[in-house]
Amino acid sequence: MMLSIYTPYFDLDGVVQTEYDIVDSTLGNESRRGNRTATIDGGAIYTDLGFSESDKTFSFSLKKIDKKQIANLKRFLREYREVFLTISGGVYNGVIVNLNTSVIPIKFDFLVIKKVA
Repeated sequence: MMLSIYTPYFDLDGVVQTEYDIVDSTLGNESRRGNRTATIDGGAIYTDLGFSESDKTFSFSLKKIDKKQIANLKRFLREYREVFLTISGGVYNGVIVNLNTSVIPIKFDFLVIKKVA
């Protein structure tokens, strides 16, 4: 599957497009925000705070990536507070974290801030 990561501002090298390994990548679990509190009578009260795209964390494994793309990912992590990610499920604004470039496949996590489209 394809992914694109790009910067929010003009940057000559501000795009990384590559394939991610669908088997070793995780596109986040979906759940509702909420909490459960035990009551004195042995029951529970559940407070439902709804669903939010921003609770997702994507984990990617990249096998087909060149040295320039790796350098750009490192630069995005260092220089940009937020970037955009496009995958088959939509366009997301978020943060690159836990970038491991020491071995192939390259692995990183993407913390979703919001779904743009």
